[in-house]
Amino acid sequence: MRYIFYLISILMLCAFPHSVLAKFSNDPHVEQWAYADTGMYEAWDYSTGSSNVIVAIIDNGFDTFHPDLDDNVWVNTDEISNNGIDDDANGYIDDVYGWNFWDGNNDPRPDVSTLGENEKKEGVYNHGTIVAGIIGAKGNNDRDGAGINWDVQLMNLKVLGNEGSGNLDGLADAIRYAVDNGAHVINISMVGSGNVQEINDAIEYARTREVIIVAAAGNTMSNLNMIPMYPICADAAFNYQNILGVSAIQESHRLAGFSNFGSTCIDITAPGVDIFSTVRFSPTNGLPDTYATKGWNGTSFAAPFVSGAAALVKSLQPTWSASKVFDTLLSTVHHTPSQDETAYANLFGSGLLQIDKAVQYAAQYNLPATPQANEKVPYEENSTSVPLEMIQSNTVIFVAPNTGEYEKHAYATQEELIQLRASFLNIDDISSSKKIGALMFYATLKQDTNGVVSVYIYDQDFRFINYWPIVQKGDFNIKLADLMGDTQFEIILTPRFSSDVYISVYSIEGVLLKTYAKKETHHGCVAEVVNGLHDQKDQLALLCVQNDESHIELLDSTLVPSQALVTVGIQGGELDLYDVDKDGVDEYIVAARAGKQQFVRIFDSAGIELSNFRAYPSQYKGGFDFLLSDYDGDGKTDFILAPHEDGMPVRALDFSGNYIESWYPFNSAQNGHVFILPN
Repeated sequence: MRYIFYLISILMLCAFPHSVLAKFSNDPHVEQWAYADTGMYEAWDYSTGSSNVIVAIIDNGFDTFHPDLDDNVWVNTDEISNNGIDDDANGYIDDVYGWNFWDGNNDPRPDVSTLGENEKKEGVYNHGTIVAGIIGAKGNNDRDGAGINWDVQLMNLKVLGNEGSGNLDGLADAIRYAVDNGAHVINISMVGSGNVQEINDAIEYARTREVIIVAAAGNTMSNLNMIPMYPICADAAFNYQNILGVSAIQESHRLAGFSNFGSTCIDITAPGVDIFSTVRFSPTNGLPDTYATKGWNGTSFAAPFVSGAAALVKSLQPTWSASKVFDTLLSTVHHTPSQDETAYANLFGSGLLQIDKAVQYAAQYNLPATPQANEKVPYEENSTSVPLEMIQSNTVIFVAPNTGEYEKHAYATQEELIQLRASFLNIDDISSSKKIGALMFYATLKQDTNGVVSVYIYDQDFRFINYWPIVQKGDFNIKLADLMGDTQFEIILTPRFSSDVYISVYSIEGVLLKTYAKKETHHGCVAEVVNGLHDQKDQLALLCVQNDESHIELLDSTLVPSQALVTVGIQGGELDLYDVDKDGVDEYIVAARAGKQQFVRIFDSAGIELSNFRAYPSQYKGGFDFLLSDYDGDGKTDFILAPHEDGMPVRALDFSGNYIESWYPFNSAQNGHVFILPN
């Protein structure tokens, strides 16, 4: 019996105002809600794909020579082009760019030479090209959009014509072709019904060879438990996973009105409404566009999100089995708790695809081993209360929230490394941890348009790990400290606004662990970490402004004051500690608040001023960050100063305030607030 299959897509207009939070591509159309809501941008911190991974797209053919796809098109290197010989003896002659199972030839591109006006308007001939673009449009090449995989091999297998429906006798053969020619992932964005034994056999063939198959649910609002369709329901009767079935959600995270459902076939859900991607490009045939200016709807376009995610996982873990990849994708979903879990599973399967979580899970197997709790590990200190030789570094990092850029700068060099990191765009504060072995962590604070402040955690390569909102609104200072001495960092927040809470300590998961509060209200605090050298428990130094003075106190790891409160007669904005005179006791180094004359002042442990120097000219009162480091490598501690407002350079000074070097980070005097971090 022949069986009828059809592609599943709808065309409509859409806008996408979302912003991204992590590694960013320079492609003009990279932003869309579906990428943001699946954690796509954060996933790119871990992988942007691999040209060693092959994804077969079984569809109505995609545009092999599309300018944003051609770099990622799979090429059969065992075949000699157009010599009329089956060079690799796989049964297909001249199959250099895949195979057209619909017309029985070696050109799998959609034929657009005879399109009528209605066909152009409906745009179904774009179907496979859209799917291909979601999975693997070339990223960071300054054109069109970016696929989930910036680098990948896309195998082009055509089984339907431009109208998107017909007798799909070629599907089983296409699956076997993909498997035999090295595909790791197969995307099938079509459904049908009828005698599908050949297709089921082909899917089983793929399973036994560890090939991942992803299939769309279909768009007829059907209950697949009652009316199974294929290939999505090919494993419905089995107790193991042969294929991942994908339903579609809209931006509200409700099931798309057109999507099929049914827990026996639906395993996971992904965005399928207002999706933007590449389209068939053929100017000579009246198709001048390379990218859709209208959003596409359909479970057809939800499935390639899952296929693309599977390819990213394989880029990090190429030896993982299909079942391991399935488990990774299904166990890292966002699952909204439901009073009726059966109904939830019917609509969404395990839940909403979270590409960042899946890729992060895969990547953790490649990271350096994390020290176990209480394991004694030599610290590579980078801030205070340590011998000078432990903080030597002539490379520092600057971050500009106005642009989201960061720059690594080394002493006496003009070769700065400037990169765009959208996770740094409009942040309110950033801090780094000390190093434990090869590991370092970063934390940022960022407010949304409603004033809600969230903490974001990144690893030593600025790859996203976790985020969580805090209850209170306002401007905070953030630090990372190991108060427990167990090599697990805590998040230290101090309010820069008036409050009777001086310090709040959170776990890295966002659980409030403890607070330090007083009856007296302060008018803004900042904290500095005093690294533990003996029991490895960090302590904290706290500077708070009250009236026209600053009070400094040291707190042990349990937030109990360990020294008497010290009062200094200035309004400080930043604090650090360092044993300036080598007597075994730290001095306090205080930078002036914004709005004041921009001095650095050094006080002894009793609050007596020992020395000072002007950080910036008297007309500048914008505030600044500073970092202690042996910047010029001469064995002596230096200051590196970074301004909070436009017009002033970064300055490197020795401990007496003598000039070493100055420059404008990011090659501009118009960067706004610049944060400075150790490398």
